[in-house]
Amino acid sequence: MKYLVRKAVALIATVWAVSVLTFAAFYIIPGDSETVSKGLESDINEDEGKSFKETVTEYCEWMGGLLKGDAGKSSQYNISVTELIEDRLKVTLILAAMSLGLIIIMAVPLGIISAKRQGGAADNIIGFSTDILMATPEFFMGMIITVIFGIGLNWFTAGGYVSFRTDAGAFFTYMLAPAFAIALPKMSMTVKFLRNSIAGQLGMDYVRTAKSKGLSDNKIMFRHVLKNSLVSVITFMAVIAAQILAGSIVTEQVFSVPGMGRLLVTSIRSRDHNVAGVIIMYIAFLVVLFNMLADVLYHCLDPKERNGN
Repeated sequence: MKYLVRKAVALIATVWAVSVLTFAAFYIIPGDSETVSKGLESDINEDEGKSFKETVTEYCEWMGGLLKGDAGKSSQYNISVTELIEDRLKVTLILAAMSLGLIIIMAVPLGIISAKRQGGAADNIIGFSTDILMATPEFFMGMIITVIFGIGLNWFTAGGYVSFRTDAGAFFTYMLAPAFAIALPKMSMTVKFLRNSIAGQLGMDYVRTAKSKGLSDNKIMFRHVLKNSLVSVITFMAVIAAQILAGSIVTEQVFSVPGMGRLLVTSIRSRDHNVAGVIIMYIAFLVVLFNMLADVLYHCLDPKERNGN
């Protein structure tokens, strides 16, 4: 219980620190959507500057609004931030879920095959392929997918995003491309992590004991080895989930997906402070939350870690 309390306190403190930095970056710096839209340079002098007390009051009002679910209005779109973000958030969450699903579907069998064929041709091919994919940035992976499968093979229309309300089938078909762009580099990391975890378990005494009792390799793998290997992999996947939810900004730009990441970029450019501030807080909260979840899962699933605290 004390462990959970410590983690919760750390989460609150971290999110609070991010909120202060976010407010300082987007609310104290002069300029707004109107001056940017008119191509004007913001101008401020000492007489117009706000006192420390006024700044603290504005920060408290801003945080109070966020805690109540009222983030104010978007100065660029002239609608409530909550209404503006709602649809964008759904798109980003669907993209994240598809990416995470692809990672699991691809990484688990490849990790098992690589671990079972240590030093063999399959292990070497998987290792070489994952090294290349892991070294490829998501935005460049997106460009490669667009050129090959969008422009070359015409499997999807590059930049031709279709909303879920318009055509659900076309929506999911289009979202596969950015989902693969996000998933492939992280899938490679997961394959290596799972492969090493399984390889370590295969050298344990209980595996030799199981073999001496006549259990087949497949039974040993799926009843014992994989179960024990997934303890550390599950916590690793929690961190990956946080990276996916918070790190799809560039990928959404490449594929013209109207999600949270693309909205953040346009909001920063137009100095739409309310929208940018809320999205930054959303990203910070998710990253901290999922990292905390990873620590808690490891603490709960690993007997040694659990008994030591």
